Amino acid sequence: MKRLCVIFFVTVLFSVVYADEKNVDSLITSIDRIWSSINDYTLTLKTFSKKGDKKEESTIEQKFMKPKWIYAKIVDGHSKGSVGVYNPETKKVKGHQGGLLKFVVLTLDPSDKRTLSIRGHRIDQSDCLTLVERLVKYRDKKELTDFSVVTYKDKAAYLFTAEVEDSSELWGANSEKIWIDKNTLYPIHLEQYSAQGEMVHSSTYDNFKVNVGLTKDDFKP
Repeated sequence: MKRLCVIFFVTVLFSVVYADEKNVDSLITSIDRIWSSINDYTLTLKTFSKKGDKKEESTIEQKFMKPKWIYAKIVDGHSKGSVGVYNPETKKVKGHQGGLLKFVVLTLDPSDKRTLSIRGHRIDQSDCLTLVERLVKYRDKKELTDFSVVTYKDKAAYLFTAEVEDSSELWGANSEKIWIDKNTLYPIHLEQYSAQGEMVHSSTYDNFKVNVGLTKDDFKP
């Protein structure tokens, strides 16, 4: 009888875990589907990055339009006044620094060091669709290590945690936490951690406006 009880308990536990995995898979599919229906958006992005003793904090006005037009203007913090626009047709970044150099407009490759954060984050990888693609990849590669429903700044949210084998996929970080708004399925916040458990990057997403009717004219430095 004791052995039967153990078998029954293990079977039930497996069923619950399997059901949870199926629910997470379905949830990520729903998030992906929502973002497939979004043609453009605007938002405010607050970022923090750390590498060694160096730190960067910025507040960015970001605009996005499919297939991958991205406009980023730093309105506060590190490199305030700088503007960069990624053009998916030329696969180049056109932009300028703030201050007296704002009249010097350069066209650069998105991997050019002058366009990167101190951790190597690129403008053409800074959009929400790229984040959702990463979440789908975590699911498909079985890299998700934890999932929970939490509250983040008074908002109900889904929290996904993933660990990657190749840290180059996360700009040198080894794990990532992603908070997704439970009601809208828009990202709220993300954090990336080193192998030692130190937070080396975070992004906070706010003031979302989707399908506002952006055109190419909205993507000029």
